[in-house]
Amino acid sequence: MFMFSLWEEEGQTQAQIAQVLGVQPATVSNMVDRLENNGLVERRPDEQDQRLLRIHLTEQGRAIHQTLRKVWSEMEQIAIEGFSQEERLLLRRLLLQLYANLEKYR
Repeated sequence: MFMFSLWEEEGQTQAQIAQVLGVQPATVSNMVDRLENNGLVERRPDEQDQRLLRIHLTEQGRAIHQTLRKVWSEMEQIAIEGFSQEERLLLRRLLLQLYANLEKYR
């Protein structure tokens, strides 16, 4: 989900990514460290506020976009295999309700 967030909006701060993902900033920092070590992202100072670091994709990070989308889609298909259309809709509704309930206490 971290990479999907950057593909949608590159140049977010770690705090912004933490908020989007619903995780602690320290968790994002660890993710950035690992992704940076693997050459997928890089930290760059903000042009207006040098105190801020923004997370940007590298060429390698951009290159895996389609592959990761394909893998994600395949995983979704495996997860819902055998579900009827009605069951899929019900599952979606229940998960959205679960998410809304948890958001109240975040």
